[in-house]
Amino acid sequence: MEAYLAIDAGGTNTRVGLVKADKVIDSLCFATLPACGPQDWLKRLGLTVQNLLDKLKDQGITIKAVGLGMPGVPARDGVSFSTCTNLPSFAGQNWARALSEMFDLPTAVENDANLHALGEFTHGAGKDVDSMACLTLGTGVGGGIIMQEMLLKGPLGLAGEIGHMVVEPNGRRCACGCRGCLEAYASSVGLTGMLREGISQGRHTALKPGDSVELITQAARLGDSLARDLLKMAGIALGRAVSILVSALGLDLFVLGGGLSLAWPQMEQETKRELARRMRLVEISGIGLIQAELGEQAPLLGAGAMAAGLLNK
Repeated sequence: MEAYLAIDAGGTNTRVGLVKADKVIDSLCFATLPACGPQDWLKRLGLTVQNLLDKLKDQGITIKAVGLGMPGVPARDGVSFSTCTNLPSFAGQNWARALSEMFDLPTAVENDANLHALGEFTHGAGKDVDSMACLTLGTGVGGGIIMQEMLLKGPLGLAGEIGHMVVEPNGRRCACGCRGCLEAYASSVGLTGMLREGISQGRHTALKPGDSVELITQAARLGDSLARDLLKMAGIALGRAVSILVSALGLDLFVLGGGLSLAWPQMEQETKRELARRMRLVEISGIGLIQAELGEQAPLLGAGAMAAGLLNK
């Protein structure tokens, strides 16, 4: 059986899968541990891939190519990332060469959110349209834009860096160094940071500093006022970002993925209210905001499709 090795390196975890056509045959996950550096990550990646192949050894799988997604801006050379906000030590590495040498296979690299968008567009929530934006609300906020069936990248490789759109001038500090980015409000890092700030300001809550997005979401469902306010702020920030994208690109479908997207029912009202407040050129009833369908498989399917494209050029 021929398959493609798909790697989704996130700020918190790395998922490795084997992809055939529209299916992830199987996958394994390991902690990224960015503080340990890229060489340590490469060693653990090799061990995980071997464990996955051992697990599937009876299926006679032959890997044809490798696709890597990482939270960064692809460099013009197409083999590395010029910046990796959540994995700073991973920037500037020739990942195409490193993985080609490790696995003796052709390798392509791309922004992880672009691959998430490609996966959802090809097999998930966007499979019936020709244009869409996918926002990944995870450790940070990533984004990928499909325009008329093509992944939009731009000459700087920055297209889709939705997380670093400023939605609150002079707002919270983002990991990129700027203030007021969407990522500072609608990511797990942003949300847990706002939780710590709220507690330090004396806000009453059942939550504790360091509690996860899942616990914040649960508390909001149970009526915790601070948790509700945090998700309200995330929703407002998201509405502002969507309004900018609608005006700039004319998109009418936004697919929300990543861990924080599970809190969409708690954010939806504020997101749509803010969108309506800022968007007067079209009726917002014609703008779709929906949850992603493929979960953790989306970037793997996107990486698999990208790897397959290497052999079709």
